[in-house]
Amino acid sequence: MDISVLGDIATRIDGRPVDLGHPRGQSVFVGLLTDANRPVPVDELIERVWGQRPPEKARPTLYAYLSRLRAALGPAGRAAQVERQTGGYVLTLNEETTAAVDLHRFRELIARAGRTTDDGKTLALLDEALSLWKADAFGALDTPWIGRLRETLGRMRLLAQLDRNDLLLRRGRHQEIFSSLRSLAQRRPLDERVTGQLMLALYRERHVAQALDCYERTRQLLAQEKGAEPGSRLRDLRLRMLNADPSLDTADGPATAVGPRTAVPGEPGRNTLPASPSLLVGRTSALAELDAWRSTAPSPVVVISGLGGVGKTALALRWAHDNAAQFPDGQLYVNLQGFNPVVPATRPETVVRDLLSALGVRTRAIPAGAAAQYALYRSLLARRRILLLLDNAHDVEQVRPLLPDSATCRLMITSRNRLEGLVGAEGARSITLNVLSTEAARQFLTVRLGDRRTSAEPDAVGAIISRCGKLPLALAIATARSMSRPHVPLSVLAEDLRPSNTRFDVLETGDRYTSLRGVFDTSYNALPPDSARMLRLVALAPGRDFTPAVAAALTGLPPARSEELLSNLESAHLAHRTSPGRYALHDMVRLNATERSAGHQPAQERSAALHALIGFQVRTAAAAHGVLNPCVPSSAAIADVPEDATAPPADLDQALRWFESECHGLPQVIRLAGQMNLRLEGWRLARDIHPFLRRGGHLHDLLAVSRAGLEAAMALDRPGVESLRSSARRDLASALLLADQPSEQAVDQLCQALTYFEASGDLFGQARVHQELAAAQLAGGRRSEALGEAVLSLKLCEAAGDAAGKADALTVLSQCLAGMRRYEQAESRGRAALEACRSAGHPDGEASALQALGHIATGAGRPLDAVEHHGDALVLFRRLRDAPGEADSLSGLASAHAALGRTRPAGDAWLQALALYRAQHRDARTRETEERLRGLPAG
Repeated sequence: MDISVLGDIATRIDGRPVDLGHPRGQSVFVGLLTDANRPVPVDELIERVWGQRPPEKARPTLYAYLSRLRAALGPAGRAAQVERQTGGYVLTLNEETTAAVDLHRFRELIARAGRTTDDGKTLALLDEALSLWKADAFGALDTPWIGRLRETLGRMRLLAQLDRNDLLLRRGRHQEIFSSLRSLAQRRPLDERVTGQLMLALYRERHVAQALDCYERTRQLLAQEKGAEPGSRLRDLRLRMLNADPSLDTADGPATAVGPRTAVPGEPGRNTLPASPSLLVGRTSALAELDAWRSTAPSPVVVISGLGGVGKTALALRWAHDNAAQFPDGQLYVNLQGFNPVVPATRPETVVRDLLSALGVRTRAIPAGAAAQYALYRSLLARRRILLLLDNAHDVEQVRPLLPDSATCRLMITSRNRLEGLVGAEGARSITLNVLSTEAARQFLTVRLGDRRTSAEPDAVGAIISRCGKLPLALAIATARSMSRPHVPLSVLAEDLRPSNTRFDVLETGDRYTSLRGVFDTSYNALPPDSARMLRLVALAPGRDFTPAVAAALTGLPPARSEELLSNLESAHLAHRTSPGRYALHDMVRLNATERSAGHQPAQERSAALHALIGFQVRTAAAAHGVLNPCVPSSAAIADVPEDATAPPADLDQALRWFESECHGLPQVIRLAGQMNLRLEGWRLARDIHPFLRRGGHLHDLLAVSRAGLEAAMALDRPGVESLRSSARRDLASALLLADQPSEQAVDQLCQALTYFEASGDLFGQARVHQELAAAQLAGGRRSEALGEAVLSLKLCEAAGDAAGKADALTVLSQCLAGMRRYEQAESRGRAALEACRSAGHPDGEASALQALGHIATGAGRPLDAVEHHGDALVLFRRLRDAPGEADSLSGLASAHAALGRTRPAGDAWLQALALYRAQHRDARTRETEERLRGLPAG
């Protein structure tokens, strides 16, 4: 198998081209290929293919592309397979295929070239790497993610070209690159490194005037475009040309615009770096970013920031050691102790004296004043190739006085804070280090514990990774604990890590410098009081992420102030944005903040914050429900409580977006309300999110929430509680029917609800229950009973004056008649239902009526009419983002196509329906659809 993406995308199996289909399908392929043999989460893959704003049904569309990709790669067998794993989808390539992918081969060759000190071998590796390129990567594909990746790879290609030029110039082979350098300089007139290379080649060809003209053009362009002068490297090269420096003519002279290599005072090339880390996994992209910074970044400063324990120092040290040869005049290290729990942060005045000593200045020769010391420090760095690593910085003011004024030096800074002042004011490159991917964390454990132990207990390994939050320090402590107990199963450690309230105790080392709790304590202690309070309170919020509005509810602060404090936490890497307007805490940060809250926050204040949060979510859900389901009474109306003053969402899309963003946390809010004896709030929230969960096909959550709502209603003791309980029973029955649960369970709940509605004379409630009973009887195959329930529901709706309910009842009646093969009557009722829905402004009912008409047409032997009805229903269900309705319409559409002998459209529609049924865990429909797909004729 052969795969090429450094140019147009081309894939061949046994020499035959593979058709990867539509550009979106090719984007799916590229999205998996770049992380071959590692799972890519579904949400991340969707973003890679469609960007930040994917279409409404990106997920089922993605499944369809993946299915076609599997088929396209099928002839490759084990050489290339698309598989679903726990962490997402993975393109599994065997060793031979991986080596044949030009992208991976290019990356490997560049990495090897960076580690090789022999110029001849380096040149050969760079030549081979550059020969893999045919054109710009990924051909005509154009998505935001592919654009960023194309740009990154383009930078790597350029750096490789420039490194190759340096090597050839160093060997006196300037004539080989003369033409390409001229072309490159025309394309990159502001690139001082390219200009320097061309100047040197021109000078060696005795075109001194042209070399100086080249400098002058770049100088003028820099002044016009950036208001800047050329850097010291280029200025120095020009001066040496004017002085006819003889070293410029020698093959072993300077290869770029760097002056002669002169050692700093004292020991030449002094190295004070600590040892390189023995293990570094999952940091390939970060190392590549540092490579790009070294070669092309206009600023000599890079800030590596991230959560405490994420491995910033390990990354910096590995890169520093791997690139030591690029800094022959020295590699210097200082620990600034910015977050040391015992030692105060080192002041810059102390650091500069230490650096002067490391640079060979005798103590007696160090000036007395700080200004003079900084001036001497910068003068010693000028025109020298030195790497400085300032580790564990606390803030900008600790490092700003130590910034070099030299284009030849490089300064790396690690910090738990973003040091945004350096990035904004000084133009420093910023690299944020995140926790490891699941695959990298697994590799971390495997390297330390051995493949035999980890492969023997894969579930335990996964649990350890999850409970350590994929944080390198936590994983290192956990593996050290296992290594000291080689005969104890990993499952024991995984079980020890299960309780969140004792997890820090299990991961305690007894060493204050490596204590995991200590790492987070020092980050917390560095926060201002209002930011610390914000962190303590948002750690109490249920769900995996939250909005500034939720933070404002918890803290009682205005939204703008909450947003400001969350930004402060983000700058300190104690919170991170999961998407625009949403924040999350790393598990370890949350645990530490929860400990702090329990220890330092009065119980009354924590309780008040949670009460406020629950009240906020109840009010917002009720407002969104009113927009989403205007024909259905709100929870406030059923409970006979005052309507909330919360402003409703502007439209249906906004209401759906709110529910979609909050749906993972709202079930936990319901449980929290139960724990705090806020039964009415728990019932209200369950009631108001029920239609969204049903519409979105979140059946597991729908069942859980429906049961929680009924449990809350049963525990209530207030006037009118039976109305709440009956409403909750009807919601649970609806969920049971949608989830294909035994219809008897739904009938039992509905009959109990009906008893109350009849006793109270609630015609609306009776009518709706009879509709659900008709659906339950129909699902159970009891068609005559279903018809009776549907007729009764219609009469009750007419008596209650419920126009939307009447329209729905007509739809149910048409379904019952169709089940009895009375198609003419069924169609008459179905068309009446459709007209009634349109008159009542009831789009949900309109979609259901169209779907019913589609099934009726299929049963009556009119498949062309069925295609039209199901197609119209599909459009409407998609606009309403009703996933179960969409799946059923696709299935009906497929049946109609199959009846017409249209095998391909039928197969496509059933494949899309199958993906939706699987995502909704509708097992019976999934099996039925799989059977229908198997029954389709070939082709």
